Amino acid sequence: MAKVEKITVALSKDTLSAVRDAIASGEYASTGEVVRDALRDWKVKHRLSRIELDEIGDYIARDNPARAISFVEELREHCAAILAAPASYAPREELGAGVRMAVHGRYLVLFRADADVVRIERILHSARRRPRSV
Repeated sequence: MAKVEKITVALSKDTLSAVRDAIASGEYASTGEVVRDALRDWKVKHRLSRIELDEIGDYIARDNPARAISFVEELREHCAAILAAPASYAPREELGAGVRMAVHGRYLVLFRADADVVRIERILHSARRRPRSV
C-alpha cells in the first residue's frame, strides 16, 4: 500500500456543503474519498488541457515553428489573465455547471471557477465540435 500523509484543506462554505451532501446521499463514504475522486478528476483534466496545448503548438509548428512557440505562450498568458479575473468571462452553463469561456483568437478556453480555485478544463479551436459538457 502506498504511503499516506494527512493534510488539512480549507474549503469555502459552499464547497464543504457539497462534500457533506455527497456523503449524506451515500455517493461517497468519507471526505477523504471525495477528495481522492476530485484529485483523480483534476489530474485527468489537467493532463487533457496540457495535451491540447501541446497539440495546438504542434499543429501551428508544421507551418511556422516560431509562431507556435509565441502563440502557445500567448495562450498561457491569457490563461493567467483568466485566473486573475474569472468572473469577467462569459458563463456557458449549457456546457456544464460553472463553466465559463474565454476566446483567444480562434481558440476557446473553457474553465470553471469557484471561491477556491480556477480550473482550465479544455482549450479548443472554434472550428472543432464543441463538447456537450465539460
